[in-house]
Amino acid sequence: MYLRLRIANTRTVPELRKAAQSSLRDGFTSCLFVARPQGDPTQGPACRTMGDCAPGLLCNEWNVCAQPQQPYNLRLAYRTLRVLSSDWTDEVHEATSELGLSAYERDLDNVAKRDVPVTLELLARSKYFTLVLDEDPPAGLPPEVPDAGETPEERVQRVAHFARVGIWDLTSGNPVLRLRADASGDFVMLGQKTAKSAESLGAQQRQVNNCELALRVRDALDGARAKTP
Repeated sequence: MYLRLRIANTRTVPELRKAAQSSLRDGFTSCLFVARPQGDPTQGPACRTMGDCAPGLLCNEWNVCAQPQQPYNLRLAYRTLRVLSSDWTDEVHEATSELGLSAYERDLDNVAKRDVPVTLELLARSKYFTLVLDEDPPAGLPPEVPDAGETPEERVQRVAHFARVGIWDLTSGNPVLRLRADASGDFVMLGQKTAKSAESLGAQQRQVNNCELALRVRDALDGARAKTP
């Protein structure tokens, strides 16, 4: 399991739940975890819930029906369990017609029959939990790249910053690693066709920073194994 948040959004439970909706697999997960290729997770039939997908497919964080991939993003669990939140209950109470209320009933029925069983199965199969908490740079959030559509989380990841990483063994409940590391890296573009737009350059820098953080975690894990008798 995997979850990535800004520390600024973890002060209260409601803030954390809302921030979890922005957790994505990224350069950090690509460089840290070894997974079997299962196709492009951004390509496939559009969906809002598991009920929109064929059996065996997961409505992933890009709202696409796809094969479940590792690591499992806890963003999906928060999305599934939204029906247990007070926000969802408040929305039901504010329904102004029988038709609107029927839509919430269908939503609840889909979640109970499809989303919850798949989510519970994936959670039960998970052996490790990895949490990444990004610290905002001392100067605060960097300026937005015009027309890039970046989230605040992506803006932080685009610049040099510190991040805290924790990995836990879910079987024993013991921590495997706790690390605070600098997430910053350099890259050199090669070839004749190179990205020139600020949006593309920002996305590349974000992925390089995330991958550098993952490599620091790998080094720390290798060091810990070397010390184990």
